[in-house]
Amino acid sequence: DPDEAVGLAEVVVYATPLTATLDLMGRHRQRWRDDALLMDVASLKAPVMNRAGALGILDRWIGAHPMVGGEGSGFEASRADLFAAGHVWLVGVGGGDTG
Repeated sequence: DPDEAVGLAEVVVYATPLTATLDLMGRHRQRWRDDALLMDVASLKAPVMNRAGALGILDRWIGAHPMVGGEGSGFEASRADLFAAGHVWLVGVGGGDTG
């Protein structure tokens, strides 16, 4: 059961459409471990980061945006080498130590 699995995970990555990510964040809020690292790969960062702030988890949320792919979407656009030599942009909030 995915809803139970997030309660056991050290790292939770939401790889769902934006609206699903926002819904799951609210649904899973009481299930995450206190020390879990939380991430998403949604294409828009502001709505997710705003939701993370509202849920009080901004200090352990990382927004990730894989810079791969092409014009297509869905299974039809999938290919084995999609992430080969790709880059991932990470988005966090300022104010903390870097390193």
